[in-house]
Amino acid sequence: MTTAMTIEEAAQRYPTLVAAVEEFGDRSGQLLAGMQEATDHYQVNLCRNALAKLLDPYTGDPGCYEARPREIQGEHFVWRRIATEGTGNGGYFVPTSPLTRLGRELNALSRTLIDRLLPEFDAYTLLQAGGLFFEDAPAVWIESEYTTPEKVLQMAGYIAVSCQQGFGWRDIEALQAMGLVTPSLEHSSCPRIETAIMTAAKAVIVRRTKNARKEANNG
Repeated sequence: MTTAMTIEEAAQRYPTLVAAVEEFGDRSGQLLAGMQEATDHYQVNLCRNALAKLLDPYTGDPGCYEARPREIQGEHFVWRRIATEGTGNGGYFVPTSPLTRLGRELNALSRTLIDRLLPEFDAYTLLQAGGLFFEDAPAVWIESEYTTPEKVLQMAGYIAVSCQQGFGWRDIEALQAMGLVTPSLEHSSCPRIETAIMTAAKAVIVRRTKNARKEANNG
């Protein structure tokens, strides 16, 4: 599947963003084209984050994990540090709340493209997970042919009932024994896998609620 959005369509819907990209030159144009031509949501977000950093190079990051602030306010975005507990990579910053029209248009474009690629999941809910679904393990998992909305809801139901004392590798084994595929533990952690499953389930419910509301209004 492809996002299949033309430059003309983007220019019409997101004029401030496209104008800024044209002003910044070839690299920003390549990143915008990369978003539009992406075949999965992971590629969309890689290009989005790189484009956001090019248009809004945040400052104030001291480079030391322990000393890093939780948030940095740029010109167009609030950049939030994602502490990836258990992965050993020290965390990273992602653009979150937009502060200007340019930021809002880049976020809106991201949601539109991701909705096209993952039509059964609500893109806004996934983006609110602070970059989680743009890490390798959750990104590969949610795009997998084995990850259906029904299976995601089944996993979330198991966690809600059976994991009152915390989610661990034994629960991953239990889900796999039920024939369910979870995000890989490689380069991830049990808390992040649990969050990925529960957030994906929320994204399914939100999407279905929006669709039902739209059908009711059209009816």
